[in-house]
Amino acid sequence: MKKVLLLVFFVLSTFSFAQSIKVLRQEAVKAINNYDFETAKGYYEKILDKGYKTWETYVLLGDCEFHLGDPDKALIYFNKAEAKADVRYHATIYIRKGTIFMQQKKYEEAWMQFLKVEITRPEDPSAKKLQATALYHMEKYNDALFTLTKAEKLDNSDLEIKYYKGLALMKLNKIPEACENFELAKGLDNTELKIVSAQHCIKP
Repeated sequence: MKKVLLLVFFVLSTFSFAQSIKVLRQEAVKAINNYDFETAKGYYEKILDKGYKTWETYVLLGDCEFHLGDPDKALIYFNKAEAKADVRYHATIYIRKGTIFMQQKKYEEAWMQFLKVEITRPEDPSAKKLQATALYHMEKYNDALFTLTKAEKLDNSDLEIKYYKGLALMKLNKIPEACENFELAKGLDNTELKIVSAQHCIKP
């Protein structure tokens, strides 16, 4: 009888713990949906305090820190998430880390993170766009153009790829080719595209 009571207590305790975590996660999601990252951070910290140290919790805490303006803390959480996550989930972490490095103007480090996305997403054009953006800021315009051409083969309908190709071509002083790509990208609602096209691509 005593063993049965202990088993019932264990089951009820486990159920109560799961319910508690569920409620905290629900409240955290509500806070994020309201852009209240400080409150969401508090909920995720409580989840960690309860011992629920999953890679998802670390990622979401990192997201909160990033939106609260503390990229260094965000990186700490993203690194903890990477250490815990199965490799198939690493791509989303690499993108987050790369985004922070881009913000910090650590373009080569950002490029390396975006490059690692291809481990699990080899045919992802958005990953190649991110790589090209980092290469562009590294002033490696030929490499950026090469990477964008590969992305374009995977998704020829992406107007951003054509816009970025135009920028790289402009830096390489290939003005006619750049303008061709700007014309193809004109469906984008992009003020910079309109300005650069007006400056360099005036039709006779």
